Amino acid sequence: MVPNRGAVRSFVVVAFVSICSLALVAAIPVGYVAASETGTVEGIVIDEDWMPVDGANVTIAEYNTTTKTDENGEFELEIPLVGQAFEELEISALGYETKTTTVRGHSNDTKRFWLDDRNGSIEGTVTDGDGEPASGISVEIREEEGEVVNETTTGADGTFRFETQEGIYTLVGSLEDYEEARKTTTVTAAGSTANLTISPLPGTVSGTVSSDDDSPVQNATVTLEDDTTNVSTDENGSYQLDLDEGRHTLVAMAEDFENASQPIVIRPNVSETIDFDLEKVESDNDSISEPDGDIEVNDEDYAANGTDDDISGREATIEDDIVPADGSPFPSEVVVGTFTAIGIFVGTLLLLVAVAGVRSVTFDSR
Repeated sequence: MVPNRGAVRSFVVVAFVSICSLALVAAIPVGYVAASETGTVEGIVIDEDWMPVDGANVTIAEYNTTTKTDENGEFELEIPLVGQAFEELEISALGYETKTTTVRGHSNDTKRFWLDDRNGSIEGTVTDGDGEPASGISVEIREEEGEVVNETTTGADGTFRFETQEGIYTLVGSLEDYEEARKTTTVTAAGSTANLTISPLPGTVSGTVSSDDDSPVQNATVTLEDDTTNVSTDENGSYQLDLDEGRHTLVAMAEDFENASQPIVIRPNVSETIDFDLEKVESDNDSISEPDGDIEVNDEDYAANGTDDDISGREATIEDDIVPADGSPFPSEVVVGTFTAIGIFVGTLLLLVAVAGVRSVTFDSR
């Protein structure tokens, strides 16, 4: 029997399609596996002095893949292997020029990358507490670890300027007897500005507060005139105050004592001593006093018990009936006698007026 040509053609077509389908199916896993494989780019980033650069950004923009270098400047970055021969790698860090290079993308690769320094500048002015330019101030620029990179001194206008590698630094201004002024700032290639204010160290005044009998006055208040700054004395009458530079007036005060004040000139970082002697406030009761001892009498003028006895050699007492030696009344007796005479006179006068009134009434009735 002769085969049907149509059937043969159909068979051939089906066989061809089947073979192509099998080949296509076999090819899909191969392509998928190749696309899923990755390579690793490893490297170390160093500067011009062969020192590792910590915290540098390493990026392959094609895959939006990025990482950072460690403290040793090392990094590791995985990239997909899709058959490209090279990938573009970008490395950037503060204080350095950005570097772009190529790495192989189809296999593991280890390289060393150098970064060139990029310098910036920073300038500023040092002023005092009154806002005036401070000349002769030592200004240092230090790295974050505290190492001094450079140093300069302010001029008459209080200004300073540094040129150094980009980065984060601390500015330190100092002068003897003044507090350090510090500010952390970032130096950039475009230029940065940072100002400092320096203030003198406070001076110290100390001393004691005593009463007029030299005993210490505890809990006395020592204060600045027209100011709230104050301190209390301890059990020894001692005190201490930290004051700003300049002229001041110290006032010491305590209950039952008169206030006392003294002027003082405070210099930066210098100790002064001021002592106070307070006088007690005199009360009304303090001015009244009772006589001490017996009353002394001159025996030439007075005699005791109303006699002419000589009392020389002894002291008269309150109980003695003391009268003048000539027998004349004592002054207090004179006063009593005078009032008695006046009383008798007034009584007699009133009696006469009463009698006259009675006679007048009797006469009218007749």
